[in-house]
Amino acid sequence: MKTRIIPLCTSCILAVYSNALGLGGGAVTPGYNNADDVAAQRAEMAALREAQASEQQQQQALRDFIPRDPWRVLYGVTNYVKLQGVEFYGKIVDITSDGVRIQGAFHRFSRAGDDYEGDFFVAHFPFVVVDGQDISDQHLMAWYVGTYTYTTVMNGSRTIRKLDYGTPCGPAPEFIQQQIEAAKAKAIRDKKKNEEVQINTVRWLQSEATNGSASAQYSLGIHYLNGQGCDTNREQAIYWLQKSAAQGNFVASNKLASLQK
Repeated sequence: MKTRIIPLCTSCILAVYSNALGLGGGAVTPGYNNADDVAAQRAEMAALREAQASEQQQQQALRDFIPRDPWRVLYGVTNYVKLQGVEFYGKIVDITSDGVRIQGAFHRFSRAGDDYEGDFFVAHFPFVVVDGQDISDQHLMAWYVGTYTYTTVMNGSRTIRKLDYGTPCGPAPEFIQQQIEAAKAKAIRDKKKNEEVQINTVRWLQSEATNGSASAQYSLGIHYLNGQGCDTNREQAIYWLQKSAAQGNFVASNKLASLQK
C-alpha cells in the first residue's frame, strides 16, 4: 500500500503550531499574525505568574506581621487587633489630650477596598511622640471607629477619619485556655506518634536480631530494658544483650556488666 502525502498550506502549518502551543483554534484567519499572538500569550502568562507571586508574598507578609500590642481592650472587650484592625503609619502632625492626628495612611489586611490615605485621628494613642515624628516603622494597628471633628487654626471645623488604639492588655483568658488545650492535644498526638515509631522499630529489630545482627540484638535489649515500643522485660533485655556480647559487641558486654552491679 502506498503512502499518500498531502501537502499542507502555510496557514495549516501555523494552526498546528498554534495548537501545539496550547493556543487553540482551528484554521487560521488570513492575515492573523500567530507570532505576535504567541508573544502576547507568553507576556500574559508571565504577568499572571508575577501577580500570583506578588499575592503569595502579600499573604506571607500578613502571616509574618506581628502588631505592636496585639491584645487590646476596646469598649470593655479584650480583642486581638490583627483580626479586625487596620495597620496605620505616617507622620505626627498634632498631639491632643485625646490622641494624635497623623498624616499618612491605613489599610485593613482582611478586606480589599479599605485603604485610606490622608490625615486621620488615633484616639487613646499610648506612646510619647513629638510633632513631625515619623512612626511608619512601628507596626501599629488600631480599629477604624468613625470620624473625628476638630477646630482648625482659623476657628473652623474639620472632620476626618478616626481610629481607636484601645488599651493594651494581655491575651484574653479564653485564648490562653485554647492555647493550653491545643498544646495538650499536640503533646498527645506527638506521644502517640512516637509510640508508633517505637513499636515499628521494635518489630524491625526483632527481625534483624533473629537473623543474627549484633547491633540489632543490642538495640532490642535496650528497648526491652527501657520499655520503648514494648513492655519492660529485664529477662528479654539480658537475653538479647548476651546474644550481642557473644558476637563481640563490647557495648553490650559493658551494659551487661553494669546491670550486674
